[in-house]
Amino acid sequence: MPYSREKKKKIIGSLIENLERQRGLIFVDYKGLKTKDLEELKSKLKEIQAKFAVVKKTLFRIASEKSHKELSEGINALEGQLAVVFAFGDETAAVKSVYGFSKKNENLKISGGFFENIFREKEEIITI
Repeated sequence: MPYSREKKKKIIGSLIENLERQRGLIFVDYKGLKTKDLEELKSKLKEIQAKFAVVKKTLFRIASEKSHKELSEGINALEGQLAVVFAFGDETAAVKSVYGFSKKNENLKISGGFFENIFREKEEIITI
């Protein structure tokens, strides 16, 4: 069911707020991830001041154009179902947590990231 215009505005507003607070972003494809595993990941991320959010690419692109233009261009290259991990605390801890979880659960795949106002490819994120 499509979102109403008001719901879209609220989602975009929330995304803009999170984008302004973030210290780093990790984009992941979560297709096939079980709900139990997703809840476990969210719990781990919460402990390190990070947040997991499933978003529509179009809404995320609109929000990123208002706060980080360089990010909106990188979003187009991402494939699959998009989820974003907002790192509000230590961004390297968030990357380590997501990478470690993806090693145990093959249904979570890192697609890219955004650190130091630069869109980073998957390989760069894994290197971090």
